[in-house]
Amino acid sequence: GFRKKALETYHPTFVKHARWYRDHVNKDPDLSYGRVKAGAYHPNMHRVELVVGLATNKEAAERLGTKIADKEMHKLASGKDLAVSMACGRFGTMVKLRDGWKKIEDVVPGDYVLTHTGQYQRVNATKPSKRPVVAELAVRGLGRQTLEFTPDHEFYVSRYADVPRPKMYCNGLVSKDSTGLSRNTRQKYRPKLHAYARWLPCGELRPGDLLLVPIPKSDETSALTPAMARVYGYYIAEGYIDQGYPRFVCHRDDAAVAELPKLLDGIKCTITPHAQSDKAVNVFVASRSVGAELEQAIGRNVHAKRIPGSVWNATKSVKMEFISTWLNGDGWQDRAGLHWSTCSQTLATELQMLLASVGVASVVNKLTHTSDLPDRCREKPGIEYVVSARNRYSELFAGRSKATRITKKQQTGLVFITGNYLALPVVSVGFKEGDFD
Repeated sequence: GFRKKALETYHPTFVKHARWYRDHVNKDPDLSYGRVKAGAYHPNMHRVELVVGLATNKEAAERLGTKIADKEMHKLASGKDLAVSMACGRFGTMVKLRDGWKKIEDVVPGDYVLTHTGQYQRVNATKPSKRPVVAELAVRGLGRQTLEFTPDHEFYVSRYADVPRPKMYCNGLVSKDSTGLSRNTRQKYRPKLHAYARWLPCGELRPGDLLLVPIPKSDETSALTPAMARVYGYYIAEGYIDQGYPRFVCHRDDAAVAELPKLLDGIKCTITPHAQSDKAVNVFVASRSVGAELEQAIGRNVHAKRIPGSVWNATKSVKMEFISTWLNGDGWQDRAGLHWSTCSQTLATELQMLLASVGVASVVNKLTHTSDLPDRCREKPGIEYVVSARNRYSELFAGRSKATRITKKQQTGLVFITGNYLALPVVSVGFKEGDFD
């Protein structure tokens, strides 16, 4: 990466030497598709901004000394965006792939990553880099994560101010909310927000902006049955693999104790007391084939577990069976809403998006436990992630889980669904110096 002084001094060299390439094949000028026509240093964004001329036909290609940018022109004519930014996410940033999640540094060519359309696109190339300035982004609903990106990394963003609406008259009072609008006004225009979304660099975001996170689309081709989806839900909440066999550790009153033998009809299930707690029991399933299926689909232990593709690509009703038994095993309901608990941040994020895919908006909260455990001293703080949804969604889970239907009207939360996106409010944006990988 370049330092500020170098960018201010040498940015005109982009006009002299820089060209437009595809897929990082950028050594041979004869393989370029356009040339930089103008450039300027943007001091607030700490970057150089360029105007590029692309060759649209043979004559233009000969004049520019490049190839014809046919693919780029086709994308622009179709109203699609061109991926041109050299923006980055810090090492450790999680990226949604078709078959799970990866850290950004582990993404390789050939992987399929989730795009803002809700579809997956193939990665053609990756390139690590170092940048002198980092933008720190705090977003509500992601478990107290601070996202770090280069300031020019673009997000798909909605702003209430961008939604056309009739002129409103008021008494001069302004809401304390960062948007300046009342809760009722914001809720009125929520369904329209996604239609006016635009790409904005991270460095230009401000509190009150809404990051639109695409909800993965299901092709509904999964052969997963409702009964097995419920087994999957119990396993992701309370199960593990021991010598090839599935085991579940449950509270003695959990629904799993009575339901698992019925769901696995014909397979022997043995229930024994837990060695370390008189309130817990072990459910042992005598089937290596079931164990192999669960391990292959979901994983062996909590930190390796993931929501399998067979769930992502299932119908809404099958997804609901999976989510409901997860709630039975590692969840609860109170006056505030429905809650799912896990010590895996990745699982919490996946569940948040799976809930969104069935129309349920939720937030992730990060809890740090320092008090001792009931049976022993705590050696180090325990981290727990809780995915929470309002009770206005309780009727979806009543009858499928231990949740009861609560009819009391509740206002929607700060995190919500608009179109095919989960909208997450920006809390703050800051900058810091330092190399960026």
